[in-house]
Amino acid sequence: MAIVVDEHGSVVGLVTLDDLLGELVGELLDEQDEDSQDAVPVGHGVWTVIGSMDVDDFQERVGITLPEGEYHTVGGFILDRVGHIPEKGERVIHEAHVFEVIGVDHRRITKVSVRPLEPVEGEEVAT
Repeated sequence: MAIVVDEHGSVVGLVTLDDLLGELVGELLDEQDEDSQDAVPVGHGVWTVIGSMDVDDFQERVGITLPEGEYHTVGGFILDRVGHIPEKGERVIHEAHVFEVIGVDHRRITKVSVRPLEPVEGEEVAT
């Protein structure tokens, strides 16, 4: 860590090792950055969420309330609803949202797409 001082001797900033490495090799993800990657807005109310995201964090970040149950993660919520390990492409409808499994790794859900039940603007409706 280094303190940045101007020509008058006043402290004007602080440089950390992370700042220095970021300038040299590019942005580094740390544990705090990983939390922000749990739920990524794609646009028009659509989110990509990791299956291991905590339900409370999901509700706070995405703004969708899930019912109480014997689960603690978004993947657990889907497992609770379908009753088996889902395959990629399986969907769960909850209130006004569709939860679609977009990633499965053996016995766990790795990624979920969450979108409004109504068609997203510009999206074609299958007939």
